[in-house]
Amino acid sequence: MVSRTAIYALACAAFACAADPTQVIVVVDSDLRTPAELDEIRITVTSPEGEEQSASGTLLAGDPPLPRTLALSHTQGPLGTFRAMAEGLRAGTVIVEREARFDFQSERVLVLSMHLLRSCANVVCDRGSTCTERGCEPVPSEALQEWTGSPPRLMDAGPGDGGVDASRDAGRDVGFDACMPQLELCNGRDEDCDGAVDEGFDEIADTCEGGIDDDCDGRVDEGAPETCDTEDNDCDGIIDEELAGTLEVCDTLDQDCDGIVDEGLEGTTETCDGVDQDCDGITDEGFDLASDPTHCGRCDVVCSFMNGAGSCISGTCVLESCVGTFANCDGRIDNGCEVDTNRSTSNCGTCSNECGPPTRECCSGVCSRGC
Repeated sequence: MVSRTAIYALACAAFACAADPTQVIVVVDSDLRTPAELDEIRITVTSPEGEEQSASGTLLAGDPPLPRTLALSHTQGPLGTFRAMAEGLRAGTVIVEREARFDFQSERVLVLSMHLLRSCANVVCDRGSTCTERGCEPVPSEALQEWTGSPPRLMDAGPGDGGVDASRDAGRDVGFDACMPQLELCNGRDEDCDGAVDEGFDEIADTCEGGIDDDCDGRVDEGAPETCDTEDNDCDGIIDEELAGTLEVCDTLDQDCDGIVDEGLEGTTETCDGVDQDCDGITDEGFDLASDPTHCGRCDVVCSFMNGAGSCISGTCVLESCVGTFANCDGRIDNGCEVDTNRSTSNCGTCSNECGPPTRECCSGVCSRGC
């Protein structure tokens, strides 16, 4: 298979991942202007078994010029013929694409050039064909050349360094080609490569840190509810204000900021939730998890059965009885009493009593010719 790590992390730079790697370096170049005409590149690789893996990268103003490179490492499975699809996008819409077929060669590093041409923009070729310098042609099986350490260019203007070189000189790398997962930042970009931008910050409380938008909501220093911590949590210039009278909870914190923690909780009514409401060192006292049908085995497990009644025995829900003419004919308890023996032709009157010719109908628990 093609290593997913190689596709998303882009390159085993300096070939640190293997002494004799089996790789194909995909080089994508274009004569379209970036980012005005082309602002994203997407590469999809399909294995001989039909498994697909993709990588994508944005082309922003100020980024190094094309080409972009992507290192594919073959780690297991047949070498076979793989298929590569390079797509150029503008504002999320594919405007140009190119397809090729290629083969890995054991312990060799080869290069596959894929040119996204202006002349192929918005050109739709027949199935099995792709747009090339000569127009639509059958998708070729490329004869790959050895990787030299520098990506070939569409225009003969010398080697480019617009992406991760899969060369032995990793120190020359500039930028990256596809999305390499990193820590998400609040900057309108998708650093962690999950398709979402600036996610996860809503779980962070904004602090009073002089113009920093900690929670990425477009507002700075709006603060958070005040707590007793000698900090100005709500950014109003006052520390630990308006906390007097706040209800204490059993957590070794001083919610009301009176210098005493967890006071006044004696006699608080316990609820079954794993929390020590009265702060006596015991949780959920007064609840018998071995026999309580509303908290059987653990809190909030209710012994409730469809068309039946249950009880809690030794912390396990047990189906005790069925309602009316319903019966538990399959012996399971997860679906309760699933059969109405008044109408079931397979369990008429009682479980396993099947109605047959000439009495095919089950009428009020009796097999009959008709009801």
